[in-house]
Amino acid sequence: MIPINLLSALLSFILALLSLRGALLFESKILQHKAYFFKYHQSHRVSCLSRLQEGSKQLLALINHLISCDNGSAFTPLPSSLPQYKFYTELLVKILNHRQTLGSLMRESLRSLKDGLIEDTRFEKSLQGLELSSNLQFLFIALMSWIFILLFARSTKTMMPEPLLTPSLTLLLLFWQGGGYLLYLKLQSHIKQKLFAPFSHYFYLFYNFRAMERANFSWAHITSELQEEIAMLTQKEQANSDFTNSRDRLYQIMELGQVVGGELTRLLDEAIDDLWFLQKERFRRFMGSCKVLKMLITTIFFILPYFYFLFKLFSHFTKW
Repeated sequence: MIPINLLSALLSFILALLSLRGALLFESKILQHKAYFFKYHQSHRVSCLSRLQEGSKQLLALINHLISCDNGSAFTPLPSSLPQYKFYTELLVKILNHRQTLGSLMRESLRSLKDGLIEDTRFEKSLQGLELSSNLQFLFIALMSWIFILLFARSTKTMMPEPLLTPSLTLLLLFWQGGGYLLYLKLQSHIKQKLFAPFSHYFYLFYNFRAMERANFSWAHITSELQEEIAMLTQKEQANSDFTNSRDRLYQIMELGQVVGGELTRLLDEAIDDLWFLQKERFRRFMGSCKVLKMLITTIFFILPYFYFLFKLFSHFTKW
């Protein structure tokens, strides 16, 4: 006859595993929802704009104001301090300098910069949402794990000569699970940096190229400014084949502009769209990597303690 307390302990263990599995499935639903939102973002432009980060929101408002004022009249003076957001503030200053020195209209350059700013802010919101959902998931898993650890220890208290959960073991488990969570954050940050760090450099190149092209800079000036930046970027990203196509297209557009001249806005817009598509693909890869990483961390740092308690429990019964 199996003792009632042992059955209760095993039931607590099974419920704990089901709870952890439910947490992972809940996270999977969240990720599917974010992937759906990311795929069909064009139909949600207004709602997304209401959640822009403060810096990008202020910068977007300034760009909208400059677009409305850019009608060939006198140059609109800059505010005393510009809102800062990645490279977009630097590009905005460049565009305004082009307007001041050359007297060319900057409406199209500003609209292109505005579209990039909206896309970039939406992407950052998706990343923040993914990180927030991961943190909430780990909090839920930790809470459920300790509930069932305590239930398991209480259920086996009368069957064991010594308590399964001692103060020293409790402290060890807290450090063990906390270390697992910190390890996840470290690995997630490393993957995020590896996947997304190069994009800012390439977006800066393309949007800067487009701004100079729209401002009617000479091709000699455009080529001399971009080639040095491309060379430096190529040295940093030699092993990253995903960006080879973007670099090649940039060179092709530059060569085409030197040969035939004229407006190359459509080609630049297509290249920028391809770069955004590549970033979305990497975001999907990042979601998959985070999901696998969470499963590994959960298994090693949160589920293994249950097997430790079961091992001690069955070791006690095999002695009899």
